[in-house]
Amino acid sequence: MTVTESNSASHSVTMICPNLNCGRTVTTPSSNRGRTARCPYCNALFRVPQESSHTGDGHRSPVPGKGGGA
Repeated sequence: MTVTESNSASHSVTMICPNLNCGRTVTTPSSNRGRTARCPYCNALFRVPQESSHTGDGHRSPVPGKGGGA
């Protein structure tokens, strides 16, 4: 799930719906971190991450099973 934080005064969290049939962008208040949210487009339930998955250093975590190693 991709998560970004908005710099607006509302301090919202923007995510991509984890439902593979939906994949729409969902925005929720940061006060919902750690709670269950519902996608307004497909009604899928998912947990809003406690912290942003973006490390801020420009590097993304490796995806298991992708590239690297012999």
